[in-house]
Amino acid sequence: MKLGTHCVLYAAAIAEDLAGTLDKVAASGSQGIEIGARFFGTDRAAELKEQLEWRHIELAGLHTLLQMPTLFDGPETALEAYRKSAEFAQIVGTKNLVSSGMVDFNAPDFGDPRLSDAAQLKTLARNLDQVSRAVFEEYGVRINYHNHIWEFANNALAFEILLNETSDLHFGMDTGWVTVAGFDPAAYIRRYGSRIAYLHLRDYSKAQVAVCRSFRELQQSAFVNVGEGNMDLYSLLKAAEETNGDNGWGIIEYEFGEKDPRRYVQAVAYFRGMCDALRQR
Repeated sequence: MKLGTHCVLYAAAIAEDLAGTLDKVAASGSQGIEIGARFFGTDRAAELKEQLEWRHIELAGLHTLLQMPTLFDGPETALEAYRKSAEFAQIVGTKNLVSSGMVDFNAPDFGDPRLSDAAQLKTLARNLDQVSRAVFEEYGVRINYHNHIWEFANNALAFEILLNETSDLHFGMDTGWVTVAGFDPAAYIRRYGSRIAYLHLRDYSKAQVAVCRSFRELQQSAFVNVGEGNMDLYSLLKAAEETNGDNGWGIIEYEFGEKDPRRYVQAVAYFRGMCDALRQR
């Protein structure tokens, strides 16, 4: 598995100080970087490509946002929203769009009752699959659906439907949110193989999860530095290595806390050591 850094922790710095931020990523030992279109935009593809090549780093993925209710009424609006991001990804040289399905986390039924209805979710999934197929055919870029926790409500209703009602859609699985929701990311990876080859890697604290009462509290407090929490990272890495090997990406994600590049240095070394040990068995 290739290891990368998610730049969400650095936020706007990726646009304001591209060279300095990429230097930090390179110094961490990361092979790639995931950046958010909401921070960097989609108008500086050639510049980013040049800066990445100079440092021998790949763009692992471009992170985009998708308002899920738009998919109920047809795929056209969503497809149009993806075009500029897909063109950017194509120019820079990544095959991965990483797309978060955005909802109202605090509202009943996540802001739209259709998001809790199995029949309606199947329609949504099929529309998203149609969009995924069109984006790949036109740009050679995959949409990797990035989960949070809402997809695992009602015994993972939305997540299971997205997995089982699609074939062209891939998944940028946030293994931390899957685990916090009470499910096993390693089992999903083994079951769905190459469709879950792009992972966000985190660690979490059971004690912190127990006292959090909202999505925002979990987002800010549940996740800890890699290797300091309760996540079964060995089983996760074992499943990823055995299933996808060097075809997979593991993207280390810190959203909050110190903007200290040493956190990434330590995390990359931790995961690389684990991957090396697994390959020697």
